Amino acid sequence: MNYMTVKRNNNRNLDVWKDFDRVFDSFFHGENSLQEARTPVTNIKEIDNGFELTAELPGFGAEDLDIQVDENILKISASHKEDRKEKKKEAVREEHREIKFEKTFILPQDINKDKIQADMKNGLLRMVLPKQPKPEPISIKVKG
Repeated sequence: MNYMTVKRNNNRNLDVWKDFDRVFDSFFHGENSLQEARTPVTNIKEIDNGFELTAELPGFGAEDLDIQVDENILKISASHKEDRKEKKKEAVREEHREIKFEKTFILPQDINKDKIQADMKNGLLRMVLPKQPKPEPISIKVKG
């Protein structure tokens, strides 16, 4: 059985008090300070001819995704911007937010990178990562 390695790109140290302050501040300032904690739920299962990766990405569309394979690294990233503007008599309310994430996976060596497929439906990304076919054994004739 082959395994994929999941690598999170958080680049931050665990600091409970700092995390608590960020949560507390987000309630009063409406800031998206918790965005870095948001990562999609991802499932990987081995299928007959490779692997199937699914990621729950509610609110994202296919146009928001950037999927790249560099050697044996699969990187899935997305960015989605929302702008809202409300006008009521004398007040104007504007909200801008950007949701981003990035998740990387180390692929097994036997993945056929040229045949990876991805589709997005109803906020669910589904990728099929096929394995390279195993070469048939060959017989070598000895001269003599």
